[in-house]
Amino acid sequence: MERHGTVVSVHTPKPRKNGETQGVSGFGKVYIRFNSTKDAEKARHEIYKRKFNGRFVDSMYYPDEKFDKGIFD
Repeated sequence: MERHGTVVSVHTPKPRKNGETQGVSGFGKVYIRFNSTKDAEKARHEIYKRKFNGRFVDSMYYPDEKFDKGIFD
């Protein structure tokens, strides 16, 4: 994602220690914080309808307040 803008932080929810993924909030998603809204918009535009591991990528804005509090859903 750094080719699209300055990445400040990334969060990828992991499975539990036993490998279980059910009930892990945000599992299968990647949360990326960019340095600016401009960078985020550029990334969103660039990845629109792209595929990753055979799946289409979808992007949306996530509230800063939730990201700051570690709430990923």
